[in-house]
Amino acid sequence: VNATPDQIRAIAHLPAVRSVYADRTLSFFDQESRALIGLPEVEADPELALVPAGAPTGAGVTIAVLDTGVDATHPDLPFGPKVVQNVRVNAALNTGPGFIAPVPVEGIPNTDLLLGHGTFVASVAAGSGAASAGAQRGAAPGASILGVSAGDLFITNVLEGFDYILDNAARFGVRAVNCSWWTEG
Repeated sequence: VNATPDQIRAIAHLPAVRSVYADRTLSFFDQESRALIGLPEVEADPELALVPAGAPTGAGVTIAVLDTGVDATHPDLPFGPKVVQNVRVNAALNTGPGFIAPVPVEGIPNTDLLLGHGTFVASVAAGSGAASAGAQRGAAPGASILGVSAGDLFITNVLEGFDYILDNAARFGVRAVNCSWWTEG
């Protein structure tokens, strides 16, 4: 609620109110997240290095990101050199009785039109860091991305996304699949 400080104090003392918290402006934690997940240690450990020092990690690997979609118009995720394919899985829901196979639409520069979560996930995985002079690059900046948009993440859309990935893994060299979502119950 919007209220004055005195009103907020009065509301906090009402018997039915368990707690009151002030709304605060949030900030992004991108730069700090690299240290929190241990990337500097991994990059510095010669026993963990799979490529020569200074070379981009993830080269030759495609990561399929099954999420809300990927905005491949972002400088860190350019369509073509970084995002090797960006597909929207069109659900076969509400098409009437009988089975109608979903029809994926490929070659869409921006499939993340709802939430931005898939773009964030793809950036954490393999963003180039171009927009930040490398400071906010992904964990495997040399990897490619196969963006698979399940839109609003209905379970049927997600299953259709898995089908697309399985059918096209060899075509795009997929070696890892990221699904950063969960379901209740």
